[in-house]
Amino acid sequence: VTPSELSSPIDLMKIIENAELLGYQVKTRGSLGVTVENNSSRKLSVSFLTSGAATIVGAKDEEDALYIYRNFMKNIS
Repeated sequence: VTPSELSSPIDLMKIIENAELLGYQVKTRGSLGVTVENNSSRKLSVSFLTSGAATIVGAKDEEDALYIYRNFMKNIS
């Protein structure tokens, strides 16, 4: 997912906070991005860059990937 409306880097700490609220655990963290995974029966891995771009592995389809992305981006401008 690559957003077109973001004008400044996203706060990765807010992404991590949202991820933890959604039941994800941080797998890797760096200055330019973070990867989180869940441990449910539906295995998902989500990687976010400070640019706002994300790679979502395990989504059922494009609509599901956008839903997951929007959940992670709640309350983040």
